[in-house]
Formats: sequence, structure tokens, C-alpha cells
Amino acid sequence: MIYVMSDIHGHMDRYDRMLDLLDLQPEDRMIVQGDVVDRGPDGIGILLDIMERPNFEMLLGNHEAMMLQVLAQGDMEWLWYYNGGIPTRMAYDRLPGREREAVLTFLQSLPVEKRVRAGGREFLLVHGSWLEEDGPEGAVWKRIEPDAVVPEGRTVVFGHTPTWQYQPDRPYGIWFGGDKIGIDCGLAGLRGDPGRDRNVRLGCLRLDDLREYYV
Repeated sequence: MIYVMSDIHGHMDRYDRMLDLLDLQPEDRMIVQGDVVDRGPDGIGILLDIMERPNFEMLLGNHEAMMLQVLAQGDMEWLWYYNGGIPTRMAYDRLPGREREAVLTFLQSLPVEKRVRAGGREFLLVHGSWLEEDGPEGAVWKRIEPDAVVPEGRTVVFGHTPTWQYQPDRPYGIWFGGDKIGIDCGLAGLRGDPGRDRNVRLGCLRLDDLREYYV
């Protein structure tokens, strides 16, 4: 089985709960579609966990792209920190040198899209948009419009844009828009306010049968 999730944003508690719920087997695959880091406190911990799991894969998100720009090029720190990068930077700087190097190498290796087949369908997995239309930067930064025309014969699964923007009547659920599926269920907005946060969720989709999972 192939599972996808996106936009965990440093919330290790939700990540751990999702993995407990899924009870993945060695033959299963998990593809995390970017934005593991920033905003929440545990992005580096989640990255390290993904790096250790042989059946996990990851795509580059815009938050990892900002992180790379700072760590590899020393550029645009203000943009990363403004977008929630301070907890990630602090945790990264506390790592031993060898682990810092391993994280940087891992991030530099991440693709911006992946094609998979499951349940008789062809899926194009991206963080923000698809590469052939918008290039590498657009693939992590651009937001898909509800009426966007996708590459023929594919279903695009994406994160980055919270699904409440597509379905205000079901704001924290996975959005099914025909040949487009949005899986960012708003965890970036988790702020520790019980009243505000009660509906914010981490979503996961099993591509083989489109079964939804939430924590």
C-alpha cells in the first residue's frame, strides 16, 4: 500500500499518532510531500525519523527550500524565520556536526515531484504544483487553483494549500477535486489554543483505495 501525507510542520505528536494509527508494514510505502519542518517544535526530529525509515520517502516543500537556502547559501534568513523557521534552526544548531551534515545532504537530495501508480490510477505527487508547468520553484511555492488543468491522465496530489480554501464546509478534511486532491489539513495553524485548534488535523491518504486517516 502507498500512503501520502504533507505539511506536518514540526508536530511530532501528531506524526507519531498517525504512524500508530496506520500500523505500517515493511511492504508499505509512505511518501511525505514536504513541509515537515517549521512552526512546530519538532521538525528536525521528524526529519531524522524519516531519514531512518527504509520505506519512507519525502518531497521538498517550500519550508525545506527556505531552510536549504539559509543553511547552504547563507541567504534569506529573515524569510525563513518569518515563516516559522526559528524552532527548526535552533534544533538544527543543537545537532552534532555529523547529523547536521546528514540532514543537509538529505534535504539537498529531495525531489520536487514523484509519479506513482496505485489502485489502477496514475498519481503525480507534488508539494505545491507540478514541475513541467511551473519549474522547481513553482513546484514548492505555487498554489493550485480549484479549476487548474492538470497533465492529462494523471491525478495530482498536493499539499501546501490548506484544504479549507477549497471546501469551507469541510475545512480540515482532504479535498477531492476530480483530478486534484489536496491533503494539507491545516496543521500549520496549530497554535496551542484549544478553542482554535480543535478541528486542525493531520491527514493521510492511502492511494490504493483513497481511504482517509486523520489525527
